[in-house]
Amino acid sequence: MEKKPLKILIVEDDRSFKAYALAALHGHDNVTAGTAEEAMAKFQWENPDITFLDIKLPDGNGLDLLEQMKKINPNAYIVMVTGSQSPEDVEASKKHKVNGYILKPFNVKKVQEFVDRFHASKK
Repeated sequence: MEKKPLKILIVEDDRSFKAYALAALHGHDNVTAGTAEEAMAKFQWENPDITFLDIKLPDGNGLDLLEQMKKINPNAYIVMVTGSQSPEDVEASKKHKVNGYILKPFNVKKVQEFVDRFHASKK
């Protein structure tokens, strides 16, 4: 059975990482945001299946966004994508029940792994 394309929100301010994520998620209905404000608006409007969320954004912190998004939708499937290996960031992500954590630079296989996990969680 073929998996249907997912609605995926990619929150990333770095153009090269955003382009790489879009390429890795080819074939899905991808929506992007480059700021925390834009991300929150698109999260509420688009109701994505998966959100790939950067921690460091020009106008805010992805961990704060994670908390807000989980308040709006406690079942939201959110994967942090960051260059931060800070134990505090990892713990804060876990506290808000993040579905995964990908360190930059990431690879296509790692991104696809979380798409597969999403599909598996819906069976």
